[in-house]
Amino acid sequence: MRRNGEFIGSFAPYGYVKDPNDGHALLVDEEAAEIVKSIFSMFLNGINKLQITHHLNDHGVLCPTSYKRSKGIKYNAPNAQKNPMWSTITIDTILKNRVYVGDMVQGRQRVKSYKIHVQERVPEDEWFIVENTHVAVIDWETFDKVQQLLKRDTRTAPKKEELYLFSGFLRCADCGRAMSRIANKGMYVYYQCGSSKHFIRTGKT
Repeated sequence: MRRNGEFIGSFAPYGYVKDPNDGHALLVDEEAAEIVKSIFSMFLNGINKLQITHHLNDHGVLCPTSYKRSKGIKYNAPNAQKNPMWSTITIDTILKNRVYVGDMVQGRQRVKSYKIHVQERVPEDEWFIVENTHVAVIDWETFDKVQQLLKRDTRTAPKKEELYLFSGFLRCADCGRAMSRIANKGMYVYYQCGSSKHFIRTGKT
């Protein structure tokens, strides 16, 4: 069934519901899908995962666990708190999930021990991926851009919600390390390699 792209999970991924006429097919949940779209949009606009988390929690948006429960679904996520909220882990999981481009991705985790209900991650090359099995929430162009951004160093500037223009892009030509942004008291900003900075400070060559 996994090889055929049929959904075999107990609960549909956030943003989708099981087809009432076919429990192995997914339909878009318009309400949750709009939140998924906003998460991708915010990330593309330079808002990092922590800031997205704060935004959703501050605006009272129900996290996936709470949302499912609000729909009458008896759902308990692993390690869920009594009053679950959005977390950066949840945001990261959503941003990386190909289910939102219409692909069925299953077998990412397996039970390591049935006695203590411990799960372990499965290497990506062992996942079951079948393309175009359901309606997409996110287009491929947007998804690809997000994956590239996720590979960058997406730390925001102090007390800022947006990334610096060159955040994660500039690398030292000699050692390959990320360049640090340094601003003086005037109008000038420059970038410096951490290794070079150390050498200058110590006088080593």
